[in-house]
Amino acid sequence: MTAGLDVRTYTPPGDVASQFLASREAVRFIKGPIGSGKTNLVFFDMITCASQMPKCSYGSNAGNRLFRGLILRENYTDLWRTTIPSWWQWFPEGVGDWKGSPGRQAIHKLRFEMPDGGFLVFEIWFMAIEDHKVEDVLRGIEFTMANMNEADRLAEDVLTYLVGRVVQRRFPPKRFFAERDRNYFVGVTGDLNPPDTDSWIYQTFEELQPSGHKMFHQPSGLSPRGENRSGVTLAEYQEIARLNQHRPWWVKRMVEGRYGPSRDGTPCFPEYDDDRHFAGDELKPLPGLGLRLGFDQGVRGPAMIVAQWTPSGQLRVLDELYVGRMGPTRFGHECRLLLESRYQGFSVDWATCDPAGLAGADTEGGDYSWHQIMEREMGMPIAAAPSQEIKLRHDGVSQLLRYSIDGRQPALIVSSRCKMLRKGFNSHYRFKVRKNGVETSLDPKPEKNEFADVHDALQYLIEDLMGIEGITQGLLTGMGHNGGPPLDDDEERSSVTPSTDFNVYAV
Repeated sequence: MTAGLDVRTYTPPGDVASQFLASREAVRFIKGPIGSGKTNLVFFDMITCASQMPKCSYGSNAGNRLFRGLILRENYTDLWRTTIPSWWQWFPEGVGDWKGSPGRQAIHKLRFEMPDGGFLVFEIWFMAIEDHKVEDVLRGIEFTMANMNEADRLAEDVLTYLVGRVVQRRFPPKRFFAERDRNYFVGVTGDLNPPDTDSWIYQTFEELQPSGHKMFHQPSGLSPRGENRSGVTLAEYQEIARLNQHRPWWVKRMVEGRYGPSRDGTPCFPEYDDDRHFAGDELKPLPGLGLRLGFDQGVRGPAMIVAQWTPSGQLRVLDELYVGRMGPTRFGHECRLLLESRYQGFSVDWATCDPAGLAGADTEGGDYSWHQIMEREMGMPIAAAPSQEIKLRHDGVSQLLRYSIDGRQPALIVSSRCKMLRKGFNSHYRFKVRKNGVETSLDPKPEKNEFADVHDALQYLIEDLMGIEGITQGLLTGMGHNGGPPLDDDEERSSVTPSTDFNVYAV
């Protein structure tokens, strides 16, 4: 190894960092709070990937491994202020061959002696975009892997360009290898503090989730599972949070390591913790357990929520349906198609909707309410939720978010299929900021957007499940039937033995 340096002394700062280091997704990003060890991690990730390169079979480097990594940052000021000094802590500029000066690109070339013979010839290039186009900055440069340092501060087209370059495997040239070794690993990594949910990163990794892309989520700095404790202690994170408590959006991103809310408003459910309540993957329906449906006729468009209520008292939110403005006939048809395609063999135990859906019918004139049309199209009875009172509905959701089953499992968990519901929890189901001259305040009611329609459907489902008495008396603190919260008499009849003749397998 170069000048006696032993890279094996590096230890990943935690379990999530270790998973990132072991992954070989072509595009993998890691987000976490400040001081969680992300920058050093991506350095050693490159060295790990470099050490796994095949040996060159031809040319002057036959028997050696070649690797060229790129560290890309928004500007040279930050690159030289933070990124390069972090690199020098492990590989000082006096080791190997260093070229570069502040305000310009830099290149560090190192040679590592490999245990199986030969050398790893390792290059790392440090560059910044500044005010230029990414293709202008990187034109003609060939590399094996690239890292987007502080990726949330770089534009989306940077990732697009880097992916297009690395997949061509221009360095090392494929002609250097025997046929069997030419498909060596290449990829793009990114490290960042979580941005807000309006960012392209959230849209790409959490909503679109394209193949070959993966986001690794480090725990909160306030969590017992927090990473890089040797760098930043729990007490230090607590002090950082205390001194910035007047900026909760900043604490959420930089200390808790969670996606931040849009600055246009305040999320309605601060109890929601994406690391805890988001399943991280698609939740499959549990065999032998019926479905519960929640409906809202909506302002922007109708919405349906599909969930299961487990014997232990956990509400598993499996799916959502929102397709914009649509009448009840077509929406009911779309709901049936979703249930038939994804939930064959599962009966619907109970369905509930916004009580407003019962209004507006003129049966003598041949008109029917939204609720009646939905019942006809769905082929099942749909009950009206006990109340439209928004504080009551919010309280029911908040209680589920705060409650833990056996002190460990969350009482509400959201599937990756519920993209709008999740984004609403994180930021977009919100109390809108109201500006009046230089003063600002929050609207007393949530903003009426498409995220509100999906959340209303969930709220009606939960309100019907828990019952008015169950919510107002806070009975979730004591477990009732089947491990679930106790319900009032009317709700007990509808929740313990809820059943309809509707079976999605038989439709």
